[in-house]
Amino acid sequence: MGPYLLLRLAAIVPGLAVVVTVVFLLIHLIPGDPVSVILGPDATPSQIEATRKGLGLDRPIYEQLIGFYARILRGDLGQSYFLDRPVSRALWERAEPTLVLMPAALLVAVAIGVPSGTIAATYLYAIIDPRICYD
Repeated sequence: MGPYLLLRLAAIVPGLAVVVTVVFLLIHLIPGDPVSVILGPDATPSQIEATRKGLGLDRPIYEQLIGFYARILRGDLGQSYFLDRPVSRALWERAEPTLVLMPAALLVAVAIGVPSGTIAATYLYAIIDPRICYD
């Protein structure tokens, strides 16, 4: 069980790398200038250029992607401009309600699934069973 679990966990890494790369590229391919959106319509060209340099958007895309991966590996998910705080802190704030809801959802799933499975096994091939064979 242990080696199988480790193998399955290791298989997540390439898939996650593909997803992160695709999301990064999609963000850079959408039309519009993110710096102009961040600063608003009243920004001067010098402010736009300074912000672009500060965010690293003036570098080639491959350097931005390497830097993006380096920050992710360090656990630095960046700054949320919408929430005005680090993204990692915003995620941790939302982790508590998620961890509270998970056992409740599991309880509901078991409360519905176990009786449903028991009924389905008890009335095997009955008229209420959708797997009726007409042999």
